[in-house]
Amino acid sequence: MPVTKRKTVTQARARTNLRAERKLIFMKHARMPAIIIAVATALLLTVVSVLGATAEEIAASDKHFSLESATATEGSLTVAEIVKKCQNSIVAITTETVQSYGNNYGYGNGYGYGYNPFGFGYGYGNPYGNNNRQYTVTGSASGIIVSADGYIVTNAHVVEGADSVTVTLFDGTEYEAEVIGYAADNDIAVCKIDAQGLTPATFGDSDTLEVGELAVVIGNPLGLANGAVTSGIISALNYPYEDDEHTINAIQTDAAINQGNSGGALFNSYGEVVGVVFAKMGGSLVDGIGYAIPVNDVKTIIEGIINDPDATAVSTGESNILLGVTITTITDEISDYYSLPKGAYVVEVEQFSAAERAGLQTGDVITAFDGQSVDTAETFIEIKNQQSAGEDVEVEVWRNGQEMTLTVHMPEARDVTTEITKGTQG
Repeated sequence: MPVTKRKTVTQARARTNLRAERKLIFMKHARMPAIIIAVATALLLTVVSVLGATAEEIAASDKHFSLESATATEGSLTVAEIVKKCQNSIVAITTETVQSYGNNYGYGNGYGYGYNPFGFGYGYGNPYGNNNRQYTVTGSASGIIVSADGYIVTNAHVVEGADSVTVTLFDGTEYEAEVIGYAADNDIAVCKIDAQGLTPATFGDSDTLEVGELAVVIGNPLGLANGAVTSGIISALNYPYEDDEHTINAIQTDAAINQGNSGGALFNSYGEVVGVVFAKMGGSLVDGIGYAIPVNDVKTIIEGIINDPDATAVSTGESNILLGVTITTITDEISDYYSLPKGAYVVEVEQFSAAERAGLQTGDVITAFDGQSVDTAETFIEIKNQQSAGEDVEVEVWRNGQEMTLTVHMPEARDVTTEITKGTQG
């Protein structure tokens, strides 16, 4: 019996151990799916993370090119944002000028085709008969609101001689405008309308512009699209623009400029006015060359007209000292092709000018001015503007393969004071 009892106990213990081993095996097998799921989840998250990063990299490498992104600077706005910010600060200007009959066409005043190719105008009335006949010439242009109480900047050639000036806001509201004054030499004018609560434009620093920056033009092209927008880049700075009426160190842009854009604004990438549009280069072989007056060159004049409407003159400063020479840059391609030195090529020398008295001639290449190397037209303008009236400055010139040194006497600014004509509009 004792043996049998021990066997029974032993068998019972064996059965208990077997059940425990089976339970342990079951628990191990039960944990396997959880472990597999955990491992699979970790692997899946890793794959998703990798794929997500790859997708972002692919998206970043496949971005659509835009002019805005190519020219953007920190904190700059998109063209759409600039338009939203600035469009209400630009106005359309319409002028009417009554003229006595003197030819058989309704063209030829300062606002149409007969003066320059940058305004826009047409005549109506009877162009036939004798000199007692009259006709009215209408012109269209643009303007910039500079104060909430109705002061507006435009070009002098837009309003000079006009019998009436009408300003149309972006919302279509029309006002009769008074011409407060204008500086013809600088092609800047100020008008006033009887309005309050307008949206003045923000003015920037045109001296900080760099070639290649985003440029946006808003104006009234052809008198048909008040607030129309074009965009491009700053193509050149200190371009020595000259015509029969003006010599202006202009900003050049490839943003489209058309007749009627005169007096409109050139904005930088922050929505700040850096130039007042005044001209474009015309011709069947020319495209994308427009000009604006740098605001830093005319701020004092604008402020003088507004703050002292009875003023008769405002000092121009040294930056307007003119030598009477039209220049352009000798590029690397031109230099190599024509075997010319790098420098400022003299396109034209004005008769009786300081440049002519110094002996400069058309075809000369200016290579140094006041002991400083000149490799572009812009460099020449910058060095020239550092000089003072009355100084004698040496100019190194290449002419027909020969190098020579000339001496130019720096003249007073062309009209040391720029005349500001008071408006007579009521």
